[in-house]
Amino acid sequence: MNVQEACEKALMEHWRRLERRGYKNRGISVIAMDHQGNTGAATTLEEFPFVVAGEDGCRLYVASMDQETGKHFLFAPDEEWLKNSKLD
Repeated sequence: MNVQEACEKALMEHWRRLERRGYKNRGISVIAMDHQGNTGAATTLEEFPFVVAGEDGCRLYVASMDQETGKHFLFAPDEEWLKNSKLD
C-alpha cells in the first residue's frame, strides 16, 4: 500500500467510526509522508490545501474529495487554480 492509499484508508475508517457514534462530518483531513519523502493526503472537504517543506524547498498541494462519488484526488495546483482559489 502506498502513502496515498494509506491516507485514504485511514480517513475512511475514521470517518465511518465517527458516523457510527453519531458525529457529523465537519471536515477531516489526513496528511502523511513515507521514509522516501512521498506525500499522501485525503480529506472529506471539497479542497484542502497544504504545504510540504523539505531540503529542496516548499511545495503547495491540494487534497480534494468529489462530494458525489467519494473519490480522492491529490494535486499540485497550477496558476489557474491559484488565481481562482479562495485562499487568504
